[in-house]
Amino acid sequence: MFKFKKYKSADSKIYKNSLALRNNLLRIPIQKSIYDENLDLEKENDFYGVFKDEELIGTLSFFEKEPFVAQLTAFAVNKKFQRLGLGKRLVEFLLTDLKSRGYDKICVNARTNAKIFYQKCGFIIVEGPIVNAELGVEDYRMELLI
Repeated sequence: MFKFKKYKSADSKIYKNSLALRNNLLRIPIQKSIYDENLDLEKENDFYGVFKDEELIGTLSFFEKEPFVAQLTAFAVNKKFQRLGLGKRLVEFLLTDLKSRGYDKICVNARTNAKIFYQKCGFIIVEGPIVNAELGVEDYRMELLI
């Protein structure tokens, strides 16, 4: 029923859908637009998605923060599909790939309303709350050793 797969920003249709999903869930609620940001920064990121039929319903991304340390970013799951375990399964899909590539730690800046979700995934708080000056929201820096 649900498929998990990896993609790149060059997969333009999927990437365009991920931007819309992220904008609706992560930017509009804080009166911002993802389309005003420099999206070139994520051009080389690896993206991971969960699909229902062929519709992207959840996405996340990572970039290499430092050797063998991944920074999770751009995580959004369509509201209709939240609380079904799909977000956690998407994180597990990412972790499996990262482990196979030799990564040993993953970091995330989690918004206050996502902190408990990340803790349920095994992340621990290393700093926070802190103000994300770029977005004007409160974040927690969290890490997971893998």
